[in-house]
Amino acid sequence: MVKRRIQSAWTKLPESLQLSISRAWRFPMDSFLRLHAIYLLTSRWQVVVRIYKESRLWMQVVMWTAKLFFITFAVLGLFTSSWHIYYALIVSTAAIWAFVFSKARASVFSELRRLYPERIKYFAKDYQYIRYLAFQERLERNGFAECINDALAFIEGHIDVGTHPPITSHPFMLITSGAFLAILSGAAGKWDEKYLASVLLALALLFYFSYMVIDITRTPTSDLREFKRFLHWAKG
Repeated sequence: MVKRRIQSAWTKLPESLQLSISRAWRFPMDSFLRLHAIYLLTSRWQVVVRIYKESRLWMQVVMWTAKLFFITFAVLGLFTSSWHIYYALIVSTAAIWAFVFSKARASVFSELRRLYPERIKYFAKDYQYIRYLAFQERLERNGFAECINDALAFIEGHIDVGTHPPITSHPFMLITSGAFLAILSGAAGKWDEKYLASVLLALALLFYFSYMVIDITRTPTSDLREFKRFLHWAKG
């Protein structure tokens, strides 16, 4: 009841007075949390999901089918003596998926690529500029543009706008690549050809998957760096 009365009294105030009160009671931390919540809605996964959902039907079918066949061939290759055939099928399936995914991405974001070709190309890693445009659109739609300075003030001095360290320096990636080289050099003359190929293929797939996962599951610090960059861009 009390909350309703407060809301009713608030709506009766002139818009200029509402704005003055809001600014007076706005804190940098609140602005930071509000804008960071919007930033989290523009993750790399959201872009990938959009590509899968908004691309043409035949592209969706090919991408999902390629992923299914990729997993099937990888599993069958571990339990058969004719691993050469399955290895070729795995590589071919991955190539088909990559080609169609690239086409689907270009189709879904064709209008943005037409409007901002150089920016999207330069900031292509993690779909950074495409995600920034989604962040900017949400920012303006919710009327939070005036919170940018406060949010920047909150994180200023705590983080810079530099990029995160190369992914090849990640401990897990170093261990995986070390295991790959160790098996290749130490077991090459001792293991059966089939098992050696299977293990190397499994490590190669693990290396690739880890690269994708680690690259998108970044640390909070690297996320804040990108968030700060988005705020500077939005501020102009």
